[in-house]
Amino acid sequence: MPQTQQYIGRLINLVQYLLHRRSYGIGQQSRGVTHRNWRCVYDLAHIISLSVGHYPRGPAPLAIAGKDKGQARSRPPSFQGPRADKTTEHNLPRDGRVPWDLPALLKVGSQLYLRTCLAAYQWKGKPSSNEKLVQYKMLSPGSTEFPAYSFDSGEYIMTKRKIWYIPTASHTTRVFTSEAYQQMLSEFAVTVNDTDEGLTTEQVAERIADYDGLITGWGSAPPLTAEVFEATDRLQIIAHSAGSVKWLLSPQIVEQYLIPRDIITFSAAPAIADNVAEAAVGMLIMTCRRWVDRINYTAQTDGWRHPDIDVNGQFLLGSTVGVIGASLVGRRVIELLQPWNLTILLYDPYVSDQEAEQLGAEKVGLNELFRRSDHVTVHAPATPETEKMIGSEQLALLRQRATVVNTARGSVIDEAALIAEAQNGRINVCLDVTDPEPPAADSPLRKLDNVYLTPHVAGAGYYGYHNIGQMTLQALRDCFAGRPVQGAVDYTHFSQLA
Repeated sequence: MPQTQQYIGRLINLVQYLLHRRSYGIGQQSRGVTHRNWRCVYDLAHIISLSVGHYPRGPAPLAIAGKDKGQARSRPPSFQGPRADKTTEHNLPRDGRVPWDLPALLKVGSQLYLRTCLAAYQWKGKPSSNEKLVQYKMLSPGSTEFPAYSFDSGEYIMTKRKIWYIPTASHTTRVFTSEAYQQMLSEFAVTVNDTDEGLTTEQVAERIADYDGLITGWGSAPPLTAEVFEATDRLQIIAHSAGSVKWLLSPQIVEQYLIPRDIITFSAAPAIADNVAEAAVGMLIMTCRRWVDRINYTAQTDGWRHPDIDVNGQFLLGSTVGVIGASLVGRRVIELLQPWNLTILLYDPYVSDQEAEQLGAEKVGLNELFRRSDHVTVHAPATPETEKMIGSEQLALLRQRATVVNTARGSVIDEAALIAEAQNGRINVCLDVTDPEPPAADSPLRKLDNVYLTPHVAGAGYYGYHNIGQMTLQALRDCFAGRPVQGAVDYTHFSQLA
């Protein structure tokens, strides 16, 4: 009997869980669950239990009715709403065996839909004389818990969603405030990676089956391959508490598993975008004014003003700034530049003229952007289309003493062409990313006075990093409550991600 109860318990929970998955065609398109569907799931759970002779003490059907009212029935009861004059048969096997295949279970469930409405999470309507008015604990729209039947207590209990948190301790302290982390631990049943080491794909595949959500982060998660997704049919969200997910998931995995199963992939890139945008604007100002060289000159010599750097120049105010890529960062940079008295040009083939205008920029071609700009800031993703997109042709169009800033990906710029242009002293460059990264020890980029290198730290900062943790927590809440998830990856544009 205990084994039978365990099987029935798992089966009940499985059916309840399936109502969250629109890939099975049960839930609403918003990933939410209708009140009627939740009612159905309770009824179906009871019918499955009753069909094997186990009568739980949880919420029971409102009425046991047949063609001859008042007669006891040995087979599972029918369930009806306010109208007591009709009964829906369950059509379960006469021998009481539970149908093993999901379609059969769902067929039974579809026959149990009630003919009433649920409002304010309780049963409405006037019950007939042989019925009881029963209130049900429904799933609150903001809840991170779900109902599951306990054979120990004989009742339905609210069970926390199971989350596997695999980032290391150092990552946790970087992106989570203590408050946000404790909130996550209290709202969900979280299993923490206590090894403080990154896991392998095989290790993830071995344990993923038990979890509703997976949290990943910098340096802690391996590529999630088919082996991982073949091991689970329960996973609903991959919450990446970091930036790009392109190294985590391949386009094939997206098409084969994530889209068909309606698994959400969350990225905290919007939180990091604020930091990167702040850094990009700062780099534009620092580079065009040559502050590093001026500071070094006064610190390393007895002189005051650098003899080789003009005091005046076309700095940010009154200039034309070219933004390459209307990515999250690119859009944020445009937003940050709006209060300044300057002109913004935008190159992005996926943005219309109207959308660019709404952002506060003028859409232009790539060559026109380089020809008209005093300063250029790069925010395009690394894709086959953007590989060395900026080469000698574009760089030669730049004005004397123009500024080039790259906080996106090093591969977008042809490094050899950039070095050649920088060596003649015409332009000033600031790179937070290179290709390869870091640059070779003997790379001319390390030696040129008009080239500033930073070690891929534009995304750093308490503001954005702590927003990562908060956004990750909110993504879990929204996912399991059936709300849209801010930061969810749009799979239709997966190939264009940075």
